[in-house]
Amino acid sequence: MTSSLRALALLLCLAAFSGNLLPAQQGEGNPGVGPAASHWTRDAPAGRGMGPVTDELLADSPTAAAWLHFGGNFAAWRHSPIEALDAESLSSLRLAWMLPTGVAIQLETSPVVYDGILYATSSHNRLFALDALRGELLWRYDHKNPGDLRICCGPVS
Repeated sequence: MTSSLRALALLLCLAAFSGNLLPAQQGEGNPGVGPAASHWTRDAPAGRGMGPVTDELLADSPTAAAWLHFGGNFAAWRHSPIEALDAESLSSLRLAWMLPTGVAIQLETSPVVYDGILYATSSHNRLFALDALRGELLWRYDHKNPGDLRICCGPVS
């Protein structure tokens, strides 16, 4: 399975899984959703050395190697250029890896992929960077929500 197909399988998995497999504790203002304001950083460079995202890359997105916009491109067409993925190949997709978000409630995310790194969010402003091929957590950032935050539909990202 190509890395693009693996990344797509992960996107499908992220949409279906929001298990609470990381250590959880009561967080101030976020009861029952895990630790408040926790960060795992990475001191070493990540990615494959493609350099920064440029205006040209954004205009040409999506490609088989990068999904740089919420909807794939500026027009949000949500169409993947991966030609190996079709109705017949869907039955061969298998779970490559899973991300335990540490948040036991809803998960709504549209990850972006660039330079071999998948960036995704989960509820309560948790941001993850993962190796798109292996699922290795590269870093995580939890931004603490204000205690008086008023949201209508749950703490989705």
